[in-house]
Amino acid sequence: WTGQRSGLRRLLDRLARFQLRRAALVVTLGTYMADRVARYVARGTRVEAVPLWSDPAPDDAVTGNGWRARRGWREDDLVLLYSGNMGRGHRFAEFLDAARRLGPEGPVWAFVGGGPRRVEVERFQQEHPSARVQLLPAVAPADVAASLRSGDVHLVSLAAPWQGLIVPSKLPAAFAIGRPVIFVGPTQNEIAASITESGGGWVVGEGDLDGLIRAVDDARDAVERARRGEAGRQYARVHFDRTRNIGRVADLLEQAASGRHG
Repeated sequence: WTGQRSGLRRLLDRLARFQLRRAALVVTLGTYMADRVARYVARGTRVEAVPLWSDPAPDDAVTGNGWRARRGWREDDLVLLYSGNMGRGHRFAEFLDAARRLGPEGPVWAFVGGGPRRVEVERFQQEHPSARVQLLPAVAPADVAASLRSGDVHLVSLAAPWQGLIVPSKLPAAFAIGRPVIFVGPTQNEIAASITESGGGWVVGEGDLDGLIRAVDDARDAVERARRGEAGRQYARVHFDRTRNIGRVADLLEQAASGRHG
């Protein structure tokens, strides 16, 4: 940050400290976010991390087979699914470059949802019609579980400046249904840490196209996908359990209200 942007950052820093100056408790979505928030709170303010929980609930009775057929995917297609907001804090260049390189013989790169970065995918699709990139609209809440299960591997990304500011909810949802994740982004964030700790996917650095291609090659192996998907599922049962995490938030709020510390 230099010049005017440096001044804007100082202004935003002061605003953050002003907003949190009287907080007894700040609940964040992970330890990296907690570390970032801790710079702005007053002494004595408690900062705690409670992960996102997984939605939709993992229901093994739900399958994505009907959605695969509806979307024109063959049974033997490897489908790499990006589902959710295409926001400013996410990255798409690596996914699109890999789709271009692998071409018509590569996997399906399916992007479901909307957001300010969707136009980037639309433009690529128009300029590279031979790449197997598919843009699909967001689905109704009742259909989310089946839509998520239609993908073999889920795609998640994060741009470095957004570390500690956002935690994409795509990973807990993918892990809950036993789908491995390919993550493109830096490593000092909750998504990269969860994948590394669980073994539930692949972490690829920003700009590392060759690394992304290697991850896709690994993902072609159904046994490897199943192994990593199950590792993610087991991790989700411990870390992304809705009842446990909501209970933790409730306990923290009660302790803050009563002046107690757990």
